[in-house]
Amino acid sequence: MEVYPIGIMLYEAEGGADGEGERAGETGFAGTHAAIATRLSQDDVMAIARREGWPAKYRKRDGGFGVSELRIEGVR
Repeated sequence: MEVYPIGIMLYEAEGGADGEGERAGETGFAGTHAAIATRLSQDDVMAIARREGWPAKYRKRDGGFGVSELRIEGVR
């Protein structure tokens, strides 16, 4: 789990870019996220995100491992 300083908020980035952090006031976005392993396939995880209306995308981290990012706070 990564925890950012108070006042730093993470925002979903466009396309294949990593999320971005910046100093912000009250925005509804959080500066904390969790990495959770699952036995579900990537397709199954993305299907859950679509069903729930969560912004989601697949990312490769530094050319190494891949992650499915789900922005649960992105639901408004």
